[in-house]
Amino acid sequence: MASIIAWCKRLISQAGQPKLSSLVILVVLLVFSLAMNLLLARRVNALKKQVTVIRTESRLTEGDKVDPINAKDPQGRNVVFDYRTSNLPTVVFVITPSCKWCTRNVMNMRTLVEKASDRFRFVGFSLSSEKLHEYVTQNKLDFPMYTDLPLIPTNDYKLGGTPETIVLSPAGEVMKVWNGAFADKTLKEVESYFGVQLPGLVEPQKAD
Repeated sequence: MASIIAWCKRLISQAGQPKLSSLVILVVLLVFSLAMNLLLARRVNALKKQVTVIRTESRLTEGDKVDPINAKDPQGRNVVFDYRTSNLPTVVFVITPSCKWCTRNVMNMRTLVEKASDRFRFVGFSLSSEKLHEYVTQNKLDFPMYTDLPLIPTNDYKLGGTPETIVLSPAGEVMKVWNGAFADKTLKEVESYFGVQLPGLVEPQKAD
């Protein structure tokens, strides 16, 4: 950048005539603008790569191991989520009552529980306890729901965005993870994995 500025200064000093000086100034401004745009583009690309790495590292992946969690049910009672209490793989639905995509995904969750409960155990993690009891009742979620999750285990599960679906083996090993509601490619993957047909997303008022 310093070399460009120095080159531009030399052009201006050598221009002499007013019209030529104006032209040189215009060229200088264009060159400077182009250089700044290139610099900003490089910085943006670098930031995008950093964000991609952070997002990838902040998600569970197949083969990760997680621990049991002490938490609370929607009524505020202390409970323990422990994948080792079942011989079946455990499917964890991660939701938040205020998340519209979680609500749109309700029929998919309910159908999955209905059709695959002989092969999988189903539980829910809510990242917020606000209006959780009403949410569970209104949407007829017939599986244990855990909330007020301790910080350290929550970090181990790398919970953040909702909805998210995690499949755990009886040994606590991550078998599968889907981020987001069941739509498009994700819907087909979930249907294929569990061997069931799902209704897809619905509007919140139609979740009942």
